[in-house]
This record gives sequence, structure tokens and C-alpha cells, in this order.
Amino acid sequence: METSLGDLSWRPLGSGQNASMTYGGGRGSDDRQMAESQLSELQNMRVLLEDARGLSRNLAYHRRAQMEVRLGEAFEEVDLQIVELRADRGSWRSS
Repeated sequence: METSLGDLSWRPLGSGQNASMTYGGGRGSDDRQMAESQLSELQNMRVLLEDARGLSRNLAYHRRAQMEVRLGEAFEEVDLQIVELRADRGSWRSS
């Protein structure tokens, strides 16, 4: 499922795919840097979603309800990817 908020388009990771797969899962500093960058982007996405939720308050009830459902799904996926990246980051530090 692809979520689209205006010009913003976002596609969640596929089934069985985790955030570490999106940057190759290597142990080098380049991979760590890329993962940190991805974490930062996910955190920025979360801020944008919060902004979108605030703006949706001005929509008609039925449109607001639809937007809340989509935003909820997007929040869940972004939060899951953030948790996975943080867990991966913790495993780098211990290795």
C-alpha cells in the first residue's frame, strides 16, 4: 500500500523486509552513516505526519476520518521502522 499526502508519497516496507535491508545491512561506517541518515529522515517524516494531522482538523468530517486512518497507518509504519533502525544501531555498537 502506498500512502500519498499531496506531493508527499511514501511506501511502507514489504512483508518480511526490515529497515536494515534498505541500506544493505553492512557493518562499515558508510552503512552506519546511511542508517543514521535514514533514521533522521524517518523522524522528519514523523514531524510532517504530525503537521498533516494538525491540518486535517480543518477538513470536513468524512474527509478528516479518511485522512486519520491513512495517517494512523503511516505513523505505525514509520514508528516501526524507527524502532528497527534503533535496534540495528544498538547491535552495531555492541559488535
